Amino acid sequence: MSPEVLWTSFGWLGSLVIVLSLSQTKILRLRVLNLVGCTLAMAYNAPLGVWPTVGLNATLALINVIHLIRLGRLRRRAAAAPAPDAAP
Repeated sequence: MSPEVLWTSFGWLGSLVIVLSLSQTKILRLRVLNLVGCTLAMAYNAPLGVWPTVGLNATLALINVIHLIRLGRLRRRAAAAPAPDAAP
């Protein structure tokens, strides 16, 4: 396989992961997959100089990171919260 075909396949993989992320029903999985897809898309488009797409994916990646941090905090708070008393 030629390097050009491999590189193009890498770009398509990034797009595929982004599309796959949007089909997820669990928000954590959506955010992680979308972050991976955005990172792949940035790595593909930056060497080609496609700066609007790099900027878009960098922004989306940052949004995903912020939401993942918030989700992690919520999970830690929920785990640390005392369980409600069971009704007799």
